[in-house]
Amino acid sequence: MNYRELLARFLPSQDDYKAEIFAIAGWLVWNRRNAIHFNRAVRPVDSICREAGSFLQEFLQARENEQSSSRPQVTQKWRPPAPNIYKINFDAVVFRASNLAGLGVIAPNLTYSFV
Repeated sequence: MNYRELLARFLPSQDDYKAEIFAIAGWLVWNRRNAIHFNRAVRPVDSICREAGSFLQEFLQARENEQSSSRPQVTQKWRPPAPNIYKINFDAVVFRASNLAGLGVIAPNLTYSFV
């Protein structure tokens, strides 16, 4: 069986766990191949399946902890500012070569530009 056939057998699997283990094991094989290529320390081939399972369990546990510890989302709603209160957005630029500067200001219903 070549890699394409192997991949075709695992990815459409109804069992997500098998597909995830296969993807992680594929990454570990690729990572091992690169370690050999670049003369780095190499993990034994017979540890790949065990490591893939450990990585997946660690990921699932972290995801479970994250979901259980997340705070309820606060719903925010936009409100216009109170009367006589303005939100102002601005940006500025300095042109050192020409010794000039520019400033742009945007306020509700008003736009100013200074150079």
